[in-house]
Amino acid sequence: ERQLKMYMQRIQDVIGEGWEEHPEGQKLKHEGDAFREKLDVTQRFRKWQEGGLNGNQLLIDSYNTDTFLSHPFRISVTAQNEVSLEVNFDSNQISLFKEVKSLALLGFKIIPSIEKYSLELKKIFPFATSISEAIRIYFQASSTVDATVHVL
Repeated sequence: ERQLKMYMQRIQDVIGEGWEEHPEGQKLKHEGDAFREKLDVTQRFRKWQEGGLNGNQLLIDSYNTDTFLSHPFRISVTAQNEVSLEVNFDSNQISLFKEVKSLALLGFKIIPSIEKYSLELKKIFPFATSISEAIRIYFQASSTVDATVHVL
């Protein structure tokens, strides 16, 4: 926005006062104003917060470290009717923490429930990642063991 303001000032310095009244100047002014509106991020920020709250309010209110520790796993059935063991954590949610951190650094006021939820995700993420990797390694190793080998 600062650069746009500087460019508009340069246009005024080159063309002179009242440049907005000329047909070409009006066109430049209109394009500059339209571009400035696109740079306004407060409306996008509000939509981001509303989107985060609308779909996830129950999850945001109830999810915490204790919830993860009491139910760290989930069993799911694939399309081929195979049962798989998974960690009860959506690794895509860590992007929420990163977004909240970035927005806070930019000076945006984050809704406390979203901020609390992102901090909980930050606490849980290392554990969930470690457990998920351990499960993956276990199943990979067990698939390589021959079925004829019995437990000693």
